[in-house]
Formats: sequence, C-alpha cells, structure tokens
Amino acid sequence: TVKLDLSSLPMIQASRGELVQVWTNLIKNAVESMEQSDSKKKILIVKSRAAEKSIEVSIQDNGPGIPRDLLPRILQPNVTTKEKGLDFGLGLGLSIVERIVTAHSGDLFVRSRSGQTVFTVRLPAQKKAGSAVKR
Repeated sequence: TVKLDLSSLPMIQASRGELVQVWTNLIKNAVESMEQSDSKKKILIVKSRAAEKSIEVSIQDNGPGIPRDLLPRILQPNVTTKEKGLDFGLGLGLSIVERIVTAHSGDLFVRSRSGQTVFTVRLPAQKKAGSAVKR
C-alpha cells in the first residue's frame, strides 16, 4: 500500500534527474526492506511539506528497520542491509543519495526502529518566487 501526504511546495533549484535518482533509491530501498518484513500489510508513506526556507520530503516504510549497529554508518559507501544472493546490494545507493542532497545544499536524516524507517530529505526553497532555474 502506498499512502501520499503531499503538500504544496515552494520552488527549489535542483537537477530534476538527480532528484529522480534520490527518490528512486529511497523508495526502492523502502520496498526491498518491506519485502524482508514478516508484516502482512506493507505500507510505504511519502510525505512532503514546506518548512521554514526549505522543503521536506519523507519516505517511510514499515519494514524490519535498520539494525542499531548499522544505523550510524548507513550512509557510508559499501554499507548494506541486504544479504548476499538475489537481494545483493553494493551499499552505494544511500551514499549517492547523500552526495546528491548535499550537493543541493540539503540535508538527509534517517530514523529507524523495528517496524519503521523514515528517510527525510530537506532542500532549500527559492529565495524569490518565480526565480527557479531548471538544470
């Protein structure tokens, strides 16, 4: 199940292609995490909101959560929660997400516990309405 809680957002200056890569990686990771869950009802929640001088987009899943010992390192290259085999992961997706978000003067946050992981991307809003530059 996918639930959307999307607010109207101010313009941002960003690379559309790179942001597609961010959302794709975060959603793909959430779906793969939920596949590892015993929960019968898998729920992906995507939220957006305008914050002071920024926008925030959160991707939440109800998978098993990121192991506590991995959480402080989860954004580092070569760190993965996937087991070898069909779900083999190189551990590069989240480090790429962080690099893209940081390159756009944004921040990436993660909260995780058993049954809930939330990745939140915060990106700066445009200073003036209508001044967005598409790249």
